[in-house]
Amino acid sequence: MDFINLSSFQLITSKYGSEEGGTYFDEEESLAHDILPDRIIFYTNYLDYRSYEVYIHEGVLHVKKTRLDNYKLHDKAKVIEDTMDEEDHEELDQLWKRMEQDLVHT
Repeated sequence: MDFINLSSFQLITSKYGSEEGGTYFDEEESLAHDILPDRIIFYTNYLDYRSYEVYIHEGVLHVKKTRLDNYKLHDKAKVIEDTMDEEDHEELDQLWKRMEQDLVHT
């Protein structure tokens, strides 16, 4: 996860994170992401409702991706953990860059 700067992550979570979940509104995606004291949850507009939970464990950033197992089942679909692929890395990179630009570099 070389594209997420650890110090920027720590700055954002300490400054904007709250136990109730601070929010950052991504205008380009029209989505609100949750910022907590120890993690950031990025949501997407994909049909399977995938999300990326970024957190620190033993000084290293990690990502937990979740999505619906079958979005066509609607309310009966289950949220499952999944592995990140190239498309996920590209999506998370873009989501992170916008948040970092808006909250750290402005």
